[in-house]
Amino acid sequence: ENLHSIEKNDRVAPDLITYHIVLGALARSGNAKAVAPKADAIIRSIEKQYKAGTITWKPDTIIFNSAIGLWAKSSTTRAYRKARSLLDRQLNMFHDGCEECPPDVVGFTSVISSCASE
Repeated sequence: ENLHSIEKNDRVAPDLITYHIVLGALARSGNAKAVAPKADAIIRSIEKQYKAGTITWKPDTIIFNSAIGLWAKSSTTRAYRKARSLLDRQLNMFHDGCEECPPDVVGFTSVISSCASE
């Protein structure tokens, strides 16, 4: 995103695969507590761009599950609320027509897991 905003060049704009890679790297960092807020910020940025129509692709289930999973694995107080908030936002996007992001068993299980570990 930084390179895209500096260059103002659509050829370097991040796409769905770019975000999959970034969120996957955050998940492999081994420090869910530190990176869960970063993943949440990434999802918020994607949601904002999607609603504004500034991206040509739609967020998918993997994007949401990655961020929900990071909150579930973090030892942050009230992480279950963050995980649930992400799932609710995913549900809203799906009900508003984003067919690429239907909630699935992985997302629901991660939210339940985050509740159980609180």
